[in-house]
Amino acid sequence: MFAFAAFIQGYFADRCNWIERLVLLAICIILFRPAVITDQIGLAREIVQGLGLLAYGGLYMMQRMRARRRIAA
Repeated sequence: MFAFAAFIQGYFADRCNWIERLVLLAICIILFRPAVITDQIGLAREIVQGLGLLAYGGLYMMQRMRARRRIAA
């Protein structure tokens, strides 16, 4: 739900550009409907959802570092 809200609002840990918003939309699809991906590539649902969570955490860390650099400058 947080990924979907961030996609709609355009803000996660920092302001999102359009690529980050598309990544958030992809994360929403992966976490809400993993069968869309698992039917295409044949991985287990848990693996696909785990990858979605890793992408979510990675995007969060990337935005946090960008916000810290902007504040420090």
